[in-house]
Amino acid sequence: MSKAFVKKEILDFLAKDKTEQGQALNLNALFHTHIIFWNPGQQAYVEPAITELIKENILRPQGEKYFLTKTGFNLIYPPLNDFVKDTVLSWFEKNHAKEGHTLDVHALYLKHTMNWTPKQNSAFETGLKKMASEGLIEIKNGSVTLTKHGFEARNKSVCVSSHS
Repeated sequence: MSKAFVKKEILDFLAKDKTEQGQALNLNALFHTHIIFWNPGQQAYVEPAITELIKENILRPQGEKYFLTKTGFNLIYPPLNDFVKDTVLSWFEKNHAKEGHTLDVHALYLKHTMNWTPKQNSAFETGLKKMASEGLIEIKNGSVTLTKHGFEARNKSVCVSSHS
C-alpha cells in the first residue's frame, strides 16, 4: 500500500511541476515538498517506487537523474480530446458572444496557459486550426472570430451542459 502511495505522489508531483517529456524529476523539490512530510514507512518506499516507475517505462535513469519518458508524459497528462475547442467555446459562452464576435487569441492564451499542462499548451495552436477547419471560428491577424456554425455549436454545448 505504501509503495502505491509513493508512486502516485511522484506522478502527481511530476504533473504539478509541469514536467515535460525528457525532463528530469526534480528530486530536491520532491524531497522538500513531499518526502520530508511522509512517515518513515512511506519514505522507505521512495527507491522501490522509482525502480518500479523505471520498469514501467515511466522514468528513464541517466546517471543520478530520472527523466520522464513519453509513456510517463502521456500517463500524467491525459488525452486532450476537445480541450481547446471546449475552452474557446466556453470563453465565447461566458462572454455572451454572438456570431461575428472576435477574441484576441493572445489574451485567451495568456489568461489560461499559466494553469495548463505542457500537453495542453502544445495543443493550443493545433486546436485553433482544427476549430477553423471545422468552420467554428475564423482566424485572422491574431484574432478568432466566432462563425454562425460556432455560435450554434456554442449554444448546443450550453444546452447539453445545463441539462447534464
